Amino acid sequence: MATPKTVSAPPVTYRVARADDPLRTSTIRPEDVLLKATGNRYDIPGTGVLYLASSRVACFAETLSRFRPSPAMRELLADDDDPAFMPLGAVPQDWRTKRTLATVQVDDRATFLDVDAPETTTWLSERMAAVLPSLGYDKPLDLSDLHGRDRALTRLVAMTVFSEENQDGYFLYDGIKYTSRFGTDWTCWAVFEGADTRVLANEPIRANDPDLQRLAQQWDLRVH
Repeated sequence: MATPKTVSAPPVTYRVARADDPLRTSTIRPEDVLLKATGNRYDIPGTGVLYLASSRVACFAETLSRFRPSPAMRELLADDDDPAFMPLGAVPQDWRTKRTLATVQVDDRATFLDVDAPETTTWLSERMAAVLPSLGYDKPLDLSDLHGRDRALTRLVAMTVFSEENQDGYFLYDGIKYTSRFGTDWTCWAVFEGADTRVLANEPIRANDPDLQRLAQQWDLRVH
């Protein structure tokens, strides 16, 4: 069997988080695990996952994607100038005030599976061979599968990685390193609950933040 690639987290990572609990993990109910469009990419039933990114702009991209104007909404609201409605691509002020941009440090001893490495996709195809056909995957996995919208697949990947143990019964991996589907130079980290993480700093999210405005211009968003 192929040997997957492992990496360590960088000295600092970033996270857009709820201001009242910056390290609150994402969770999912067992009955939702196989739903293709529900929950976050690497959620695992029975434990929490903390999502981080290597850059501030990647954090904003991962959390603001739901505000991007869809083609259908652009067409529907093309001639709508009703002041009672929020404009197309509007990010409410409430979104900012309830959140913080946290600088987070992950223990440098933590081991992450690099899910985008060719040897890792080969390993996953072999390791998950018994279950992939049931999800509709009858060919070896590639990046188009792992970067797609099928959350049932990516959560199965996470559960496979999370459950791997060494010969002494200790878990092998503390999380998954992956590339954001919104930008090939944006690196993200799914940290399994139990890994040592700590907040180094918190800062308010300001409407004129340079990284936030950079993304807003790219995506045609209006930050209030």
